[in-house]
Amino acid sequence: SQDTISATASTVEYVLEQETGYFTGSARVIYETGGVLFGDEEINEVELSSDALYVSIKEGIVRTAENLGSRRASVVAGNFTLDADLVTFTGTPEAVSSISADGSVVVDGPDLHVEADRISLSTDDRILKVDGNVVFSIMGQEGTADEVELNFATGWSIRLVGASVGGQLDDGLIDSINPGEGDN
Repeated sequence: SQDTISATASTVEYVLEQETGYFTGSARVIYETGGVLFGDEEINEVELSSDALYVSIKEGIVRTAENLGSRRASVVAGNFTLDADLVTFTGTPEAVSSISADGSVVVDGPDLHVEADRISLSTDDRILKVDGNVVFSIMGQEGTADEVELNFATGWSIRLVGASVGGQLDDGLIDSINPGEGDN
């Protein structure tokens, strides 16, 4: 462990001077962090787990180790989960600043389910970008899209590209979209 990062695995090959190494066999890295990552939920820690992980504290990178046969990775942040073939965290020992994932990505959480080829999340602007064969259910609205951009910082605003959306609009949602226009 170093600062707020701890890592465990069955086998570790780590160069202390370079602060870089490989963790294999039930590898797990935990960032103890206070803040918001997905949605609006305050979290205490973010966990990345996989068969094999590459960790570089010096470069600020934790990622799945493709060269060691890592097959699937999982991220747990409070009530939100992310599963993908490849996952990369960037940041400092104190906090994750971005997460990117490729290959059969699935993100689940309260009011959110997304399946896609790729995602990226920046903690600076709190925007989740999803692209490639996107299937989504966000705040009760379901559909497909080429790209989805979900801005958590602005109250879950959504930008869709090449989308088809289904679902039902309730009166509360209609009123929030068209305030003061009565029943439409």
